[in-house]
Amino acid sequence: MKRRGFTFVELSIVLFLYGILASVLVVSFVSLLRIYHSAQIQADLKLETQRAAARIFHMAASGRCRIEADQSGLTFANGVQLRRRGSELWLGKARLLARPVRDFLALRQGQQLTLVFELNAPVRYQGPPRPCRFEYRQELQP
Repeated sequence: MKRRGFTFVELSIVLFLYGILASVLVVSFVSLLRIYHSAQIQADLKLETQRAAARIFHMAASGRCRIEADQSGLTFANGVQLRRRGSELWLGKARLLARPVRDFLALRQGQQLTLVFELNAPVRYQGPPRPCRFEYRQELQP
């Protein structure tokens, strides 16, 4: 009598091996998703602070600006103030950043304006908030 097909034991072994492979792939996929989300969070933070810095540099380039004595704010030629109020950064009457600000510094050396943003934000996907520091420099025209 000729045998056709596979026995139950052979099928069970193959299914068991497929299960092991699938579990390894799922763990790898979840790990890759976490890496992707962490990179996305960091990119979003950087983009948000770059936009804020560009807006500040644009206003500073359009006229003279004065740095406050505590270096945590600016007053522009048109009278608009950039100030940190609590954990928020305000430009005039508008909130500049959506995320809470841990610290903000404005420094001027000669014609170079340096802005330092320090935010409390999760650096990793579903991780605890940690300080993230971003620093931007631009030469201002006299």
